[in-house]
Amino acid sequence: MKQTGMLVFGLLAVIGMLIGCAPAAPPEEPEVAPEEAEVQPQEVTWNCATSKEGSSGYGANLATARVITECVPGLTYVSVPTAGSVASCQLFGKGSGEVQACYPSTADMYSIYRKLDPYQEIKWLPYQAFWVGTADLFLITKKDRTDINCLGDLAGKKFFAMGRGTSIHALWKMALTHLGIWDDITIRDMGAMDAADALDLGTIDAVGGYTSIRILPPSWIRNIDARQDIKVVVPTEEERAAISELPFACGWDETGSQAAAFSQPVDKIWSFSCAFGEQFSPDCDPELVYLMMKALDENTGELVKMAPVFIMWQNMGAGPACAMGISANPDIPVHPGVAKWLKEKGLWNEDWVVGEYIELSPEGMDKVWELYGKAE
Repeated sequence: MKQTGMLVFGLLAVIGMLIGCAPAAPPEEPEVAPEEAEVQPQEVTWNCATSKEGSSGYGANLATARVITECVPGLTYVSVPTAGSVASCQLFGKGSGEVQACYPSTADMYSIYRKLDPYQEIKWLPYQAFWVGTADLFLITKKDRTDINCLGDLAGKKFFAMGRGTSIHALWKMALTHLGIWDDITIRDMGAMDAADALDLGTIDAVGGYTSIRILPPSWIRNIDARQDIKVVVPTEEERAAISELPFACGWDETGSQAAAFSQPVDKIWSFSCAFGEQFSPDCDPELVYLMMKALDENTGELVKMAPVFIMWQNMGAGPACAMGISANPDIPVHPGVAKWLKEKGLWNEDWVVGEYIELSPEGMDKVWELYGKAE
């Protein structure tokens, strides 16, 4: 009996030691209230239809895509090159949802909302978002062409106005149609880098030249400048007045910055300008667009390093640059996310229109036209 008791006592002692050495149960984690739980941003991809590869518009879009994707959580921004700015707007305007943004000029936006050529088939309208820089158009011919001294002298001549899918082509068509001479001109199509030889051979008589933000000529204009003696044609006073009736910013190269872009002496330049930029779908999340604008504004220096056209943002500020573009079409709605950003910066004009958030659908297409379309 005594041995049995000692055995029981020993077993109890061993059990006690084992219990004492067992690891303690982990403390229960406090429950997190639903409103305090961390919300992971939803992954969204926006495709922007832009200009052709190698263009200043494409370069600007690549720069914005990099900054947006790196700085806006949950948003991936993708560049989709097209045949040109006009083609980018037509792809967007199909309303297929393939792209959420496009790259028009201020004159394109004017025509899109009125279904003017070449936008008669547009179904889905972009809201104004951000304007990157300007294209400043002027006429170039060979220096010895004494028969071309104004825009009207293009009648009966052969003219290169960039490719038909580009906004530059559309802008020249708008201006020269308004002057009543477009149908009297023979339009030549070619690669832009072939224009210098075409001028020399007489295949074309003149080209529709331009600079970006009045200081950056494209490579094909630099090629003409290097290989031909040229002159910049100044429109007559009547022609300048007529073009000024269109949605262009017009005027003289008062600072000499455009003339300085040429290697040879160039007389005074009168150009008509449009802003270019990336404009967004009515169903793009307003808060994401707001965060996107803040990120681009705060990273202007990085944008300039990647795309020199953003020098305009560096010189005048992203907000004023965007406001300048919006003011060209004050009756065309501004994306609500951009409006929030501009109001925060004290740059909102109460005469402007804040676009309503509208889902892409057949009903949404009808609604956006009913609210904002200007086609007669």
